[in-house]
Amino acid sequence: SVGAAIFFVSRNKDLPPFVTLTKLVILYTLGTRLMVLASYSMAYVFQWSAPRFSVGNGGIVGEGVKPLDGLLLTPVSNQAFWVIGGVVAGMLLGSLALAAGLHFGRQESEGENSQ
Repeated sequence: SVGAAIFFVSRNKDLPPFVTLTKLVILYTLGTRLMVLASYSMAYVFQWSAPRFSVGNGGIVGEGVKPLDGLLLTPVSNQAFWVIGGVVAGMLLGSLALAAGLHFGRQESEGENSQ
């Protein structure tokens, strides 16, 4: 579903590049983080023994983890943190890539016009 949304957003040529970048970064970040959220909730339900899910490593599987924490509070707080961080990082890197593409694209078109 994320792939389909990205496909349709990227096909819209009427939007400015920065608006398209913003939509794509938000859709991608939300989609990937929702998959991680689901895996952490399932780790709590099934008590997976992978080290990244253990309480000692900051996870939600182990002694003293309440159902509300394991199923909702910890996964949602991680979701919010990483979505915001992912959008900020994606917008910074994407803006640099857009600026570089526009800059070098202008240089190429100026070189073609002078010949």
